[in-house]
Amino acid sequence: MATREERRKEAELHGHEKRPTLKAIRAKCLDCCCHQINEVKLCSCTSCPLWPYRFGKNPFSERTGNPNAFKTKTGEQTC
Repeated sequence: MATREERRKEAELHGHEKRPTLKAIRAKCLDCCCHQINEVKLCSCTSCPLWPYRFGKNPFSERTGNPNAFKTKTGEQTC
């Protein structure tokens, strides 16, 4: 079984670079829709496991990008 380092080197050998998972999903959706942004928006393939993530966002996340989103009621940060 290949180690994580071996898998990383293999991916780099094939021209892949490290990127956030949601950006990789967005890139796949664009590839599937011939790089037509509007077609990604109009995608009707709801059975695709990537469909909810096609905008490069996690619709199931509570995160809003607000730095105060992870503070408790006492004002302490949880992360």
